[in-house]
Amino acid sequence: RQLTITATIFLVAGCSTYSKQFCEETNWYKVGYEGAIEGDHAQNIQKPWKQNCTQKHGVTINDNEFTKGYKAGLSELCTET
Repeated sequence: RQLTITATIFLVAGCSTYSKQFCEETNWYKVGYEGAIEGDHAQNIQKPWKQNCTQKHGVTINDNEFTKGYKAGLSELCTET
């Protein structure tokens, strides 16, 4: 399940553009959480989203939800053995 979700995010992140609807429906908590679990830096995770959603479609990232998810992912990543 984790691999499927992560693969989906990377597939989407690898695309050059996202639709406005996709940007509007994105779960920012999940994006932050899964990026942190993968060990990515928050700015690297947000960059393609900001380029495609904010700059192209005017859809802003919910930074509060992203940060909550990112912190939760880091917490889990740092406690796994």
